[in-house]
Amino acid sequence: PDFVSAYTSETVPNNSLIVECGERSKVILYSEIYVESTSTNSSGQSVVTTEFDGEGQLTSAIDFATRDQLPIVYTLSGHKQAALSDSLISQINKDNLDVESLSLLSMEQVPEDCDALIINGPQQDLSQAEASMIGEYLQAGGQLIYVADYLAGDLPNLEGVLLEYGISFEEGVAVESDSNYYYQYPYITIPQMHSHAI
Repeated sequence: PDFVSAYTSETVPNNSLIVECGERSKVILYSEIYVESTSTNSSGQSVVTTEFDGEGQLTSAIDFATRDQLPIVYTLSGHKQAALSDSLISQINKDNLDVESLSLLSMEQVPEDCDALIINGPQQDLSQAEASMIGEYLQAGGQLIYVADYLAGDLPNLEGVLLEYGISFEEGVAVESDSNYYYQYPYITIPQMHSHAI
């Protein structure tokens, strides 16, 4: 316990690991190395699956311990965006990225420490000032992840920013024209299944 307390105040179970480099360290819990998930099979029975993620966790911990500063990913707020899923936030954290919320309504520019900006399914358009700030951020080499929501309606200011990079939206439904690959309606597609040695 005295040894572990130098790295974390949390309880660390047996068979966990600690990666250290200089002043930085990261604890890898045993439950993160062998990840268990529960699903239901076709008979309605619960099935527990165990996956080994030791290499991924060690790589992440080494990357964390050897960095001076973690990159920051901002998620834009204030436009009724969808929340990022827990699994996505978990993966972002595993990749050693700090996630912070960002409202541009009271700012003059996207923060300089923004390594990437996420706009996740907004339901309301950006103001012209926000669109200009994001446009300037992108022109200066910034990175944007935009997840569209097909129910959002018109977002002319945001779409104007995206149009600068050749991204535009068309209303419609993707359909399959070959009747061998859809069921009853051309938008209910049937995947083509193949066997594989795995």
